[in-house]
Amino acid sequence: MDAAKFWKPLVAIALKDFGLSDLHLLATIVAAASNKTWRRKVGGDWHVASFLLEKFTQLPCDRRIVKLRRASIPQRGVATGTTSLNRLPPLFRETIEHATGIVHRCERHIEYLSMTSISASACDAALKEIEQRNIVSGKLIEICMQARRTTQSILPVLLPLTLAAKRSMGGSQTIIERGVPEVRIIGGLPSYVFDGNTYLGHMALRQLVKEDRDLLNLLSRIPSIRQKSTILGETLFAVEGGICVHEVSDHFSRELSSLDANTSNSEREQLVAELRIAMRSAIPKLNHIREKLCASNLG
Repeated sequence: MDAAKFWKPLVAIALKDFGLSDLHLLATIVAAASNKTWRRKVGGDWHVASFLLEKFTQLPCDRRIVKLRRASIPQRGVATGTTSLNRLPPLFRETIEHATGIVHRCERHIEYLSMTSISASACDAALKEIEQRNIVSGKLIEICMQARRTTQSILPVLLPLTLAAKRSMGGSQTIIERGVPEVRIIGGLPSYVFDGNTYLGHMALRQLVKEDRDLLNLLSRIPSIRQKSTILGETLFAVEGGICVHEVSDHFSRELSSLDANTSNSEREQLVAELRIAMRSAIPKLNHIREKLCASNLG
């Protein structure tokens, strides 16, 4: 990957997958991503990147910011004033209401979440309002401002709310372990490396769909060939490549997960859930196809 294209996704990953696990590391990544001259002086892009990536491997996954964003999408039926929202604990409800207002102001919704755009001026205004309310420190707001400029994402704007809710709701923080699907060594590499973005992985997925009736039937409900391919790749990543073995859990995280489970009732979300179940069951078959394709390529 071109070094210039590396830093934006790295900051996005830090926000989505590690969130509040280590705010000092997050600040370091944001600063490094925004200062090419500093990276060159201390050894270059890959020297700095390898150091930061090694730090990542020592952290538990923390997706509370992403969970808050999901809970704050009005189209999911959890908008301000709904009965389901009124049933929530007051402090939790206030956080969702605040976040929902930010999402409404800042995001420009497109059908699939990975294709949303934001209003930079609205995001910066929201962060300044958070700073004026003394929800978090001004230094953190500066970091979030820079992260917003780097990623063009709303997640840095929701970070202060996530941190404030975590602190206010209290409770002990624990690390929970996630189960992972079967992993085989294929061509000297772990099987999850062959995802939908690699040539062999893409070919294996196409072959899997032809052989797996459950996946074939579910995908038949999606009219667009391009959407089928996108959702199939996203589904595989969600059940295999995107799993972190250790994940942060606390009272706020559990409340968000509970809300997500109770409101994930749209037709698309139900289809995504069914696809993930089918894909988990199909991983051993997929690994067998990967092995055959790898052997064929090597032969």
